[in-house]
Amino acid sequence: MNFKSAILTLVIVITTSIVFIEIAYTSNNGKQCYTGSPGENACNNCHNSNALNSGGGSVSILSPDMTNWSYIPGTTYTINVKVKKAGVGKFGFGFEALLPSGANGGLIQTTGSSNAKTLAGTILGNSRTNAVHKQPNHFGQDSLTFSFNWTAPAAGTGNITFY
Repeated sequence: MNFKSAILTLVIVITTSIVFIEIAYTSNNGKQCYTGSPGENACNNCHNSNALNSGGGSVSILSPDMTNWSYIPGTTYTINVKVKKAGVGKFGFGFEALLPSGANGGLIQTTGSSNAKTLAGTILGNSRTNAVHKQPNHFGQDSLTFSFNWTAPAAGTGNITFY
């Protein structure tokens, strides 16, 4: 093999490796419509190495701005989803706020510095916006809190269910 062929082979191997690493790295981004809400699959549809809610971990939804989970129409609240399990070190989440009809219940927005992003999908004829994890995920900790904003719907909307 001459020098030019060796260099070309090396460039191809390095480029292929970078593409493979990039695909593997970004494929762990969250997907829309995997919250387990009516008409949707749950996260274990793709992540099927453990049974859903198989124990040993926890998920909590908190809002430092909202009192007793009662919203004021049109108000924007910070929502924190904390995922925790000892010894795991890598976490993701999917979240949506729905009306009983299955339509969006309010508006989900993420900030540029957030470890979450929004994605939209259509389920049972309803366009739904989800907050999901984005890369880079963290490694080496026992929990991660994902933060985003939720703007409550208009007056008279009624109860909202968080999935």
